[in-house]
Amino acid sequence: ADVVIVGGGFTGLWTAIALTETDPELRVVVLEADTVAHGASGRNGGFCEASLTHGLANGIRHFPDELDRLEAEGVANLQGLIEFTRTHGIDCDLEETGVLSLADQPYQAEEFRAWVDEAGEHGEALEFLDRDEVRAEIRSPLWHAGLYRPPGRDVLVDPAKLCRGIAQVATARGVRIHEHCRVTGLERRAGGVTVRTADGATIRADQVVVATSAYSGWLRRLSQTFVPVYDYVLVSEPLDADQRWS
Repeated sequence: ADVVIVGGGFTGLWTAIALTETDPELRVVVLEADTVAHGASGRNGGFCEASLTHGLANGIRHFPDELDRLEAEGVANLQGLIEFTRTHGIDCDLEETGVLSLADQPYQAEEFRAWVDEAGEHGEALEFLDRDEVRAEIRSPLWHAGLYRPPGRDVLVDPAKLCRGIAQVATARGVRIHEHCRVTGLERRAGGVTVRTADGATIRADQVVVATSAYSGWLRRLSQTFVPVYDYVLVSEPLDADQRWS
């Protein structure tokens, strides 16, 4: 192959699409240990936003000199995804939605009001909702205010359907996708790489793209580039110390 891609999730499949758009004659092979969309790509919440900086506030804080370009690229990226699904008839339950953020403390309401103007300076249009307006949307006594971002920067998708749809497009372009094909190692060779799989097969490739994210333990040289991230859950009653750490 010209390029072997290890991992059949979003990173691997979008890479295959990009390669075939650059050169339709490239021999591209995707190797997936389980099935397409098996990992995080197929099991996430399906929220897709235009932001490349994990939110505008984070972008202002960390990338002030590049923010305008990052915002523009993010919006273009999301529109590209939407157009791709429509062009190729991918049924992934894509819905162009807005976002409603809620304040459950009085001080947050004032922060929301101030944020409308700051976000507007960077091209993000927001609408402030007071207590009555937000409760008209979500009938609960908890909310003091809300921020509404209209459609244009946010979509909902079925991630597994999207991933499988991208795989179908890639296959139609000549990309060979092998599921249940676990890669166990890479070996450099003159002019390329040899890819070895668990069932004893080998593939000679000019280039290899590793797109296995948290499933990259098979390639030890990447271990130092990963950091564990801990999530949290909401509980309905207090926990003792032992329960918190379990």
